Amino acid sequence: MGLLGTWLLLREVFGVEEVDGDERNNEELRTTVTNSKGQGLSAAISLYGAAAMHKVDGSPDGYLQRANSISLKGAFTIQPARSDRDIQATITLIKAYTASLGVDLAFQGFENEMASFPGKYSPPDGEILLAIDDASEEVLGCICLRPLVPKNFSPDKTVMSVPAKNAVNSGKCYCEMKRLYVLPSTRGRGVGKALVLALLQVAQDRGYDEMRLDTLRHMHAPIELYRSMGFKDIDKYYETPLDNTVFLGLEL
Repeated sequence: MGLLGTWLLLREVFGVEEVDGDERNNEELRTTVTNSKGQGLSAAISLYGAAAMHKVDGSPDGYLQRANSISLKGAFTIQPARSDRDIQATITLIKAYTASLGVDLAFQGFENEMASFPGKYSPPDGEILLAIDDASEEVLGCICLRPLVPKNFSPDKTVMSVPAKNAVNSGKCYCEMKRLYVLPSTRGRGVGKALVLALLQVAQDRGYDEMRLDTLRHMHAPIELYRSMGFKDIDKYYETPLDNTVFLGLEL
């Protein structure tokens, strides 16, 4: 599974990050996983017991393998945001991201989102992942996941909600990728790609059937990244005043 998979696995199984702000335990876990670099899941099992084995299936996780390869080469680690410090770092990155867009996101309820953060991004339905530099421990980037009930827009502009999973029509279970942002100073290390891959794995593990996202047409690099991973153009799934919005989706 590799370093990234081991890190996420240990956090999920043992809940070591839930230590009421005691960063010593977080650092101890980081040191343990870093020292097992290259040994992958077998090292985690030998350190923490065979109980971890039931958390993974028999086949390798393709998204995680690819994310591992990128993060090891780029000398950073992907981890879930759990502590108050993690959440504040995420908010800072998201605000930097929105400032860089030069677009008023009031129509998305952005101020309320920040005030109630993490809100819908909280586990188990949501998730926040951070990329952490292995040497400096600086937060290099973030990405968020939240559940989604998309809307269909018929030709006569009638809006209809897509049935959620377990609804009458046994519809799909949708999620949405949001707030992918990487510090400009660290671009070129594969941080954004690793974050997306890791989030795709999380979405699969949480039982989602399809991931959707929106971006702006002039953001060529992110769009190229998403399409390289299999995202396809889809119809809009929410109302937006921005005519240059691009909607993408991926079957998980």
